[in-house]
Amino acid sequence: MELPVQPNRIALPDAPDGGFNLHVLASGSKGNAAVIEAGGHAVLVDCGITKKAFFERCGACGIDPANIEGIIVTHEHSDHTKGLGVVLRGLAKLGIRPPVHCTPGTLGNSRELQGLQGAFEINAVADTACLQIGSIRAQLFPTSHDAAQPVGMAFEVAAGDGFDTLGYLTDSGVLPEAAVGLFARARILALESNHDPKMLAEGPYPYPLKQRIASDAGHLSNGQSAEALDRIAPSGLQAICGMHLSETNNLHRLAREALAAAGGPHVVAAAWQDMPFSLVASAR
Repeated sequence: MELPVQPNRIALPDAPDGGFNLHVLASGSKGNAAVIEAGGHAVLVDCGITKKAFFERCGACGIDPANIEGIIVTHEHSDHTKGLGVVLRGLAKLGIRPPVHCTPGTLGNSRELQGLQGAFEINAVADTACLQIGSIRAQLFPTSHDAAQPVGMAFEVAAGDGFDTLGYLTDSGVLPEAAVGLFARARILALESNHDPKMLAEGPYPYPLKQRIASDAGHLSNGQSAEALDRIAPSGLQAICGMHLSETNNLHRLAREALAAAGGPHVVAAAWQDMPFSLVASAR
């Protein structure tokens, strides 16, 4: 399947007024961070990148860091947390102090998060919590990754004459049942598409690591992500973005082709490790 070259920024012309923009600052095994934005309010999901990369990529995406009103950490692995301290301190120098939300299991297994307690607001919340962050509501749900208490989430915001929904799931070896219902209303999906099974099987990783990645506690493959999209069958989906692509065991083209073959959304994209990518309303 021949797909057009993906630009760094894609406008979605039918986005509702005040609906979501998705900015993926980095996605992959070296570091992850994304900003979910709507109506001048924003949530940062994970922060596994440097302070320099964070601020530069926010600038490239047109994000005002002052609009970040909360941070959600999906799990304790270092590629999702290692930049949190330096970025929080950098934001604090600008007078920006967003609270951080994570599960008790994530907090209890993250030295990075534990080291920030006292200096910053770190909230331990249930893996089924519903968080109100500015005008954005985030409904958490458990995932199957090999971390202490990992979560995915569905974001909702009042937009146009109703509500806009954005689904966000990375680092899970299966599609959680809770995600199916929550994502059925999504206009934008950020969905893990980590590896190509053939590349993983024939690649350089040790066999135990290959087993971990392919397991239910590992990562969704391109094909599994496409199957998940079929199962969710969101009726109003405009765009899907493949997330957490392995630089060793996947190709941008393969992830996009698998998701495009599943049908449904008009826009099929995949996030990069080393440069930002945005899905935004056309007027933005």
